[in-house]
Amino acid sequence: MKLQNHTVNLLRLLCTLTLTILLSVMVEGEGHARLTEPDVVYFGTVTGGSSGDLLTLKLDADGSTLKTATVAAKGSYLLRVPMDSVEPRVGGTARSGDKTTFYLGSKILHVVVIPDAGTLSELLLSATTPTKEEWLKLHPGDDGSGDKNRNGISDLQDYLNGDDPYHLWNILTVSTLADGSIVTDPTLNVAGTVTDNGSGIGVKGVTVNGQGATFTNGSFSTGVTLVEGANVITVIAFDNADHKTMDSRTVILDRTAPVLVVTQPVDNSVTGKAFMAVTGNVGESTATVSAKVNNGLATSATMNGIFFTVTLNLIPGLNTIDITAKDQAGNSSNAKRTVLSDTAAPSLAVTDPPQDMTTTQGSVVVSGKVTDAVSGVTITLSVDAQSLTPVVAANGTFSQVVTLTTDKSYAVMVTATDEAGNKTTVQRNIIKSSAVVETPAAMLADAVKACQYLYGQTVVTDAEKLRLDCAPLGTNGKPNPNGVVDLGDVILLLRRSIGLVSW
Repeated sequence: MKLQNHTVNLLRLLCTLTLTILLSVMVEGEGHARLTEPDVVYFGTVTGGSSGDLLTLKLDADGSTLKTATVAAKGSYLLRVPMDSVEPRVGGTARSGDKTTFYLGSKILHVVVIPDAGTLSELLLSATTPTKEEWLKLHPGDDGSGDKNRNGISDLQDYLNGDDPYHLWNILTVSTLADGSIVTDPTLNVAGTVTDNGSGIGVKGVTVNGQGATFTNGSFSTGVTLVEGANVITVIAFDNADHKTMDSRTVILDRTAPVLVVTQPVDNSVTGKAFMAVTGNVGESTATVSAKVNNGLATSATMNGIFFTVTLNLIPGLNTIDITAKDQAGNSSNAKRTVLSDTAAPSLAVTDPPQDMTTTQGSVVVSGKVTDAVSGVTITLSVDAQSLTPVVAANGTFSQVVTLTTDKSYAVMVTATDEAGNKTTVQRNIIKSSAVVETPAAMLADAVKACQYLYGQTVVTDAEKLRLDCAPLGTNGKPNPNGVVDLGDVILLLRRSIGLVSW
């Protein structure tokens, strides 16, 4: 028996060496130095393929051929996909995210999404209906009971289904209590993020225990009602090709554990600090409390009777805080708080007016753009005792008309405030003076600009539109703007530039 086992192990070693040498020869045939160039290289074996068979990779978008290779001895192959990033795309090249299909002759073998340039991927192809025996031959010592891609299906079943058991289609991050946590609150918040792992397929949605969770901009959040005892929390993310990734953990509801009450912080709160004081009580003076951030090292809380406090350092962005209380018998309770740390002030630019200005007009338009890397932002304009709140568009732009009632200097304070309370303020000083003397050259320049704008030869800002819109004249000889810049404005500005009218 020992001699037989020794012979089997020796044969396996010889097969491994043979495959290694064959792959090396095949790579040398393509040019070994090109493995360091930004191509994508697939290699492996074609089960059911014969030496000399033609293997083809085609682009799904138009059916064009990207590359062909000939199946070598023992069904092995190597196929190098040329990559391209210029416009227009060079024919016969691929880009990361392209959907492609492997063919053996006219038979479809496998559909793949092209990974990043420079990737070397082992891909096992099958020209026949896969069997468990073939899996065991391709993966000696592995019975396929694992779940390497975390989709809830065994690796062997993935293989029998024609799927790749090694590819993680979606990157699922779950923010909730750890597996095996014991809680006393029957309502559990489950939140997190999902991406398609760069496949370009896109994420379809998320379910928590079979129920769809609200999924927006890559994030999800939902509440789960627990029952006494063990509760399995299963989160599944689906992409648009119905690939799935699963996260499963058990949370135990045990009302005999210490009653943990967290008074600070509030769940899903936002702070402008890089640290957070966690406070609360446990209902038992003999209990101990500890807390940790993002699965880091736990920090013991300072106890004062039944009350506790512990200060934790936060990272910029999303922080998951786990709080654990334990009694002398070893029973424990856990709570979770999700805190967004945003310590940086928003970036604010007032683009119009670009600087302090003097005007004869009764109003000006103040506009600009605001950005914040972590949280949402609101804009407030303060003029005298008046407070204005313009709408901030999705791209961060805003615009607000400011009324100038009397001749004086107006200090216009534009303030951007993010969700954490960080603020940035920009001031524009606007002087309204009816007695501003404008030169004939400046008046003529306004007439020319109004004419160019009227005939589509230039663009003007909102503030310039207010200045150029002066017609018709009212009965008092003053401008009575009609809301548009038209030919009447051009004529009136020309008459003013040569002294025929004034105001």
